[in-house]
Amino acid sequence: MKFRFLCLLLAIVGLSACQYPSEEWRNLPVSLAKPGLWHQSHLTWRLDTLAGVPAGMLQADVEREVSKSFRSWEGAGVFRFDPSAGGKADIVVGFKPMPGTVSDGPAGNVARSAYPWSAHRGHIYLDPAEYWTTASFSLFKEPISDWLPHEIGHSMGLLHCREPGQTMSEQGPYHLPDEFAFAMLRRLYCPGTLVLSETGIVPTDPPRVVEGRAQASGRGPG
Repeated sequence: MKFRFLCLLLAIVGLSACQYPSEEWRNLPVSLAKPGLWHQSHLTWRLDTLAGVPAGMLQADVEREVSKSFRSWEGAGVFRFDPSAGGKADIVVGFKPMPGTVSDGPAGNVARSAYPWSAHRGHIYLDPAEYWTTASFSLFKEPISDWLPHEIGHSMGLLHCREPGQTMSEQGPYHLPDEFAFAMLRRLYCPGTLVLSETGIVPTDPPRVVEGRAQASGRGPG
């Protein structure tokens, strides 16, 4: 129990102190051999076309916003994202509930994503019951760009940070990644830093047959 508490304390302290000066985080080395994380710098994505897109939205417009959301993380210098050229992709984005869950309707959990050490690795689920829009601002609908970059952060292994108004804050909608978010990602993939889940340190060989908790993003703490 004490060990688990120490792990969680380290996670909180680490995520709260991750805003490096630009010249400092940019100089952090990147390791693609850390347990539970991605082991390649080039990741592909695709939209789950079987799930479809919400009524009134065009697939091309949705894919444009998805692409923009992925590319917003490239400034961290850890990953490069491209749409998949074929049927397979490293990360799949779909407007559907996560397996084992049900949609809680508008104003509930807007999206869920699987951490890279979990069984559903590489999947992001946008609640189809929400009123989505491809616009960058809306008074009555949910812009994809307000939520998807946050979910992409979780899919790369990032937990929440305690600072409000950040890409990985506990409450959304969220800002696009900036220097603060880039520092979080660079620190996570830096050699020697711990890979922490919400329950402790990710094991060297994380199991894939047992579902890890997927992060739910909503208007309150997720």
